Amino acid sequence: GKPRPALGAGALLRWACALEARASHPVAAAVLAGSGAAVRIAAKQCKVEQFETLPGEGASALVDGKLVEIGGPALAARRGWAKDDPALAKSVAAWEAAGATAVWVGVGGVVAGALRCEDALRATAPGAVARLRACGVDVVMLTGDNVGSALRAGAATGIPESDVHAGLTPARKMEIVVARVAALDAAAGGKGSLQRRFLGRGTLAMVGDGINDAPALGAADVGIAMGVAGAAAAMETADVALLTNDLSRVAETIAIGRLCLTKIRQNIAFSLVSKIIVLTLSLMGYTGLWEAVVADVGCALVVILNGMTVLNAGDEEKAQKAKDADQVNGAGAGGKGSACVSQANRD
Repeated sequence: GKPRPALGAGALLRWACALEARASHPVAAAVLAGSGAAVRIAAKQCKVEQFETLPGEGASALVDGKLVEIGGPALAARRGWAKDDPALAKSVAAWEAAGATAVWVGVGGVVAGALRCEDALRATAPGAVARLRACGVDVVMLTGDNVGSALRAGAATGIPESDVHAGLTPARKMEIVVARVAALDAAAGGKGSLQRRFLGRGTLAMVGDGINDAPALGAADVGIAMGVAGAAAAMETADVALLTNDLSRVAETIAIGRLCLTKIRQNIAFSLVSKIIVLTLSLMGYTGLWEAVVADVGCALVVILNGMTVLNAGDEEKAQKAKDADQVNGAGAGGKGSACVSQANRD
């Protein structure tokens, strides 16, 4: 293999932080946080030029005149770094088998080292996934992380191995989403079928927060971006932006949407029935103008009051979230921008 560049650990971390400070991926934030304050301060003195995001691979830039590249297995495979440094590749494989994420670092096109990142799980994820499943939603994980890290997150959140897809590029994520949308169309008899027109079909929602999730967010029926940690591309592409990192908000959004749809149907049915009754009585001579006006106003008041009951859903959701918090002890969903695809039947 090729010899590593004569570079100390301090310089490697300093250049890595200088590059990651320009990146928006959650892994970049993890590298910066784990490097220490002294390294971050030193990294600010580095001159960074020609920064470029490598979709599905990582990022690269000229740092102090040197080409520095940081990324995952896809970048290492393209560069052939595993073959150049078998010892480092063996260590990386052990890290990934243990559920960690390895970040490869190259200087001048030659592998210079690797960083190990442990994925912190969000505390609300197990409860959020459980609530989604209770609503009849199928949850699938799509992530660019390695298999070991993805399976560990899937096991912690109750997602079966068959529904965990790891090592995906942005294009592959989009392909899976497009294929699932096509399958839902086919199950409903096609876009022009009577079944699709009157009964609808299943709805596919994509939840993501990174720039690598943007293509899949745009291809889904409903794109949901996690607002606090979300990249600008994900926020602009998504149909819904949640201004929080709380994954339980996804289940809350679905529950409130279904409740609103139920109330709309109730109000339409009540309005039609009441007006038909009043019209029939008027034609039969039992009611006059004033009775019809009173019935119409009363019907409007009932519809308004019934619609206002949706406001009580907020209190119920808060109680459910408090219950979920008591059941979870701090380990929840992937903090590195892993994406989930939620598939629910349209009411």
